Amino acid sequence: MKYKLKYEIEVDGKKVDELTLRRPTVSDIEQESKLETNVEKNMLYISNLAEISPDSVRKIDAVDYLALVDIVNGCFEKAKK
Repeated sequence: MKYKLKYEIEVDGKKVDELTLRRPTVSDIEQESKLETNVEKNMLYISNLAEISPDSVRKIDAVDYLALVDIVNGCFEKAKK
């Protein structure tokens, strides 16, 4: 899934205005289960699914971060139906 950032970030020295997120795997869920806070868990998912570093995730504007969290959570909501 593609997400157009409202506020571009820099990833590996390049300006990025769109992220492509892959579907979560069991490995992602396993890694997430070892973390304590929701922020840590969401950052891990965004980092893994968009294949960007945690430092790059930290540069994401809060508006874009919350939209990405909704996308990640949506992956699991669809699975429950």
